[in-house]
Amino acid sequence: MFACNLVKRTNGNGSAGPTGATGPNGLRGYDGNSSRWIANSQGSTPVNGEFHIISTGNSIVINTTDYNANDMTAWLLNTKVGDILTVREVDNPANVG
Repeated sequence: MFACNLVKRTNGNGSAGPTGATGPNGLRGYDGNSSRWIANSQGSTPVNGEFHIISTGNSIVINTTDYNANDMTAWLLNTKVGDILTVREVDNPANVG
């Protein structure tokens, strides 16, 4: 187990130093309990980090390794009939499939 405490440093006279400049925006994060795959073309087997939805819309073919090279087998096997799976564009979360 590892614990970390934040220690605020002072400038020597007991007062805090000036606040630094704001950094650049980072990459958009994922939703909770989610991961990332890239859609590929139907007819080709998805390789690591890829998936596709069968044209009838009732099946998803997905590689168990996500885009970030994480083994998502246990996560995928934990899905049950009736679960809701949301597919959305990472940089445009309003684009939901």
